[in-house]
Amino acid sequence: MVTLEKCDDEEACKNNTVTVLKGFNDASEFLSSGSHVTKYSTKQEDILKDPTYSLVLDDAIGEHIRMAEKTLGDLANCVTGIYTGDNKKFLALSTKKGAKNASGYKIIESDKVEVHIHSIEGISNGKEYVPLVKGSSETKYRRVQNPWLIKWSKEDILHYNNDKKARFQNSQYYFNHGIAVPMVKSKVIRATEMNGMVFDQSIVGVFPKQKKYFNFILGLLNSDYGNKLIHLINPTANNSANYLKKIPINIPTDVQLVKIDKLVNKLKEQPNNEGFQNSLNQIFEEIYK
Repeated sequence: MVTLEKCDDEEACKNNTVTVLKGFNDASEFLSSGSHVTKYSTKQEDILKDPTYSLVLDDAIGEHIRMAEKTLGDLANCVTGIYTGDNKKFLALSTKKGAKNASGYKIIESDKVEVHIHSIEGISNGKEYVPLVKGSSETKYRRVQNPWLIKWSKEDILHYNNDKKARFQNSQYYFNHGIAVPMVKSKVIRATEMNGMVFDQSIVGVFPKQKKYFNFILGLLNSDYGNKLIHLINPTANNSANYLKKIPINIPTDVQLVKIDKLVNKLKEQPNNEGFQNSLNQIFEEIYK
């Protein structure tokens, strides 16, 4: 809930103090403010200085956002994927294992799935489907299960391009090496590597502009500090491409980059290894201190 007060004096507006209360159970606690209610205050002018115009309830992170020389949007393209217009007709599964909300979808045999031809014009070799990245992941860094498939004949591509409900958007990124971030936000962000696959609108695809920063970005998105940044920049239920672009970036030193590369490569093989993850978290805390 937000309360607004009209004011025609620009300087007075800038000097206005914005107060945020968190943890209250009902409106009667606004005045009493018990020990369970936390209070955060900031000048309206500081919100205007923030390039995202966000009310970030953490002084240290707010300072990083305001002072950042670069954002994720400078280092990577962040885009949303395809929508078929009728998922029950155009999507299928290689297996129901690991698939959420899979009721009503067909199971397709592997000989009908093309994994080598990566063309946005469709396939015409007798196979019908290609792999699709969709929805959330149970693990960070790599998906243990990736059961979704999408129809990909030349006729299907015509449908995606011409149907009023379908969205063949950002197709230049389909099949590229990138990072999949689920659109629906969870308490812990689980970003995963993807390559040679299409991704749908439930995913924000992050495609680093320089190969040397791929593991750095993948590690940041999966780090504790990256998780804080994402949730404070955008406290809503969804991750969007535009919000992810606003993540402040502190460029690591060459030594830090080498350490991150090694740890992220290990985590791709062992995504649940807490020791590797803790070591990575420490490096990002150093980068952003």
